[in-house]
This record gives sequence, structure tokens and C-alpha cells, in this order.
Amino acid sequence: MRGIKDFCPLLMAVIFFSCSQREPARARNVLGTLCSINAFEDGTKRLYDEAFDLLSAIEGEFSTRIETSDVSRINSQAGISPVRAGGNVIYVLKKALFYAELSDGDFDPTVGVLVDLWGIGTEGQGIPPQKEIEAALPLVDWRDVRIDDEAGTVFLARKGMRLDLGGIAKGFAADCLRDLLGQRNVRRAVINLGGNVYVLGSKKDGSPWTIGIKDPCDETGSPALAVRIPGSGTVVTSGSYERFFEQDGIRYHHIINPRTGFPAESDTLSASVIAPSSCDADALSTIAFIQGREGFSRTLGKLGGPDETETGCVFMEKGGRVLASANLSGKIYACKEEFSGIDFFRP
Repeated sequence: MRGIKDFCPLLMAVIFFSCSQREPARARNVLGTLCSINAFEDGTKRLYDEAFDLLSAIEGEFSTRIETSDVSRINSQAGISPVRAGGNVIYVLKKALFYAELSDGDFDPTVGVLVDLWGIGTEGQGIPPQKEIEAALPLVDWRDVRIDDEAGTVFLARKGMRLDLGGIAKGFAADCLRDLLGQRNVRRAVINLGGNVYVLGSKKDGSPWTIGIKDPCDETGSPALAVRIPGSGTVVTSGSYERFFEQDGIRYHHIINPRTGFPAESDTLSASVIAPSSCDADALSTIAFIQGREGFSRTLGKLGGPDETETGCVFMEKGGRVLASANLSGKIYACKEEFSGIDFFRP
């Protein structure tokens, strides 16, 4: 008669095989969007489980809709007391404050009170009363965020202030996945976190990845442009077509201008940033959309300009005009004939 010890080696072999067997790409709703990961020949159940567990953990730290998240707890104690926060939240918040200063406040992590007022993408979306916007604007000021590194705490100086790191947290998550896949010796992968696309390695034949940039006027989501990424890198796009509602023929989208309290207005329909870090590209694409090409050109110049950095940008404007930073010449091409006239610029 065979005992349990006789079956253990076989059982362990079955478990190991099921965890290491190649699996297709996996997708799941997390971080408020549909996220997908394709690790190709290195994709296994164990790897995908670990990757999506990581995304769920990040959501649990940053989501304003989860009461126990670090960000929600910081918001609940605004103007009252500092709150201990995890290293991830403090790291991302410092990044956000860096970009707030770089953009002279056009990117502001304390925009949460305005995001809540508009509620875009929720059942309560709508145009807030002007008096409520005016009352909220004084509560939006990145300079009133206090980080105590020694204590590991974050404090919002005035009651009613609210952090919202939605303009940078998905990029951070993509970078975390990049690091995880690298640690697991994944040779090539495509990460798509609701438009934050990160590619790792190269295609199987050794050629570079090509990432599409959507046509902002095409509801099917077909690409207007494509960018070649030599080696690993990311493309992050911010656009007025992502989350919005329309009223009286006017589109109100989710990218709020912290100065006006209203969705940002310009000739820009979408702004895409190409960079090594998705966290950086996430913040920069929001800044680019709000500032437009001329304003963002000056901001990019503070980083050293596209000839001195690995950061590039693409603007799709009303009327079909496309502008791209000069360092993307030879790496970007049109997928539709109407976008073939790409104008290149230097900051």
C-alpha cells in the first residue's frame, strides 16, 4: 500500500509544472483601468500572479476610493495631524512635488478636491457650481504638503486638502512591474496599464518594439502614429478622449487645470511622452497636455531638452497637426496618411 510520502514527489512535480508552464498574456481590472501583461515565452502562472498581486498592493496604497489606503488616510487627517505612510507613497509624492515645482504648479498632487468635485468617470460626474470651484481652489497648493523623512509621515497643511496621485501612480506601477520582470529574468515583455505602455527588451527577432499612439478623434482607438523604442522604454499618453462627458455640446475631460479648476483647455487633443521611466512620463504627459507645446517646450528645456535626455514628446492638435520633439526624428511614423506631415521642434 502506498502512503502519502509516495505521492508527495509527484504532487510537487505537478504543482511546479503548473506554475512554470507557459501561459498567454493576462489582463485584469486594477488601478481603475484594464491592465495587461505579456511576458511571452517567460510568462507563467506564478509570474502573472506575482505581477498582479503587486498591482493590487500598489492600488491598496494609492487609491482614493479605498479608505484604508495611505493616500486616503493622509486626506482624512488634512489640517489635523501627520500620517505615517509607506515608502512607495512617499517616493511617488516626492516625484510629484518635483514635477509640481518644475511645471510651476501646472501638475499638482493636491488637485484631489477638484477631481472629486467634477467626479469625471463616476456616476456623479457633472459641472460643479462656480462657487464650489472657487472655494476649492485655495485648497490646491503643492507647497502645503509636508513630508517628514525621519518620521516617515505626510501632512497636508490645511483642512479640506486632498491628494490625488492618479497622474503619476500608474507610471510608478509600470516601473515596479519592469523591475519585477527584470528580477525574474524575463527577456521581453509588454506592459499596458490603461494606456501607460512599457516595453522590455526587444521583439523575438531582435527588432525594436513599436508602440502606437491613438488617433484622438477615432472612437475605435486605432493608432494615428507609431513610435519605435530601441531597447526598453515607455510611452504614456494624456488625452481629452480618455474620460469625459459632454454637456451642451462641450466636452469636459478628466485632466483638471489646477489654476482654473476646470478641465484644461488648449489646441492639444493628446500629449505623449516617451522616456525610460513610466513614472516620469506619466507626470510629464499630464504637464504637456495642460501646457501645450510651447509651454511644455520650456518645461522640457529645464530637464536638459530632448537632445540631452532620453525624453521625447508628441502633440496631436486640433486640425490634425502633429508636433514631435527633434530627438524622435527617424523613430516616429504615421499610421494614417492624414498624419504624415509631422513637424519636429526643439525646446
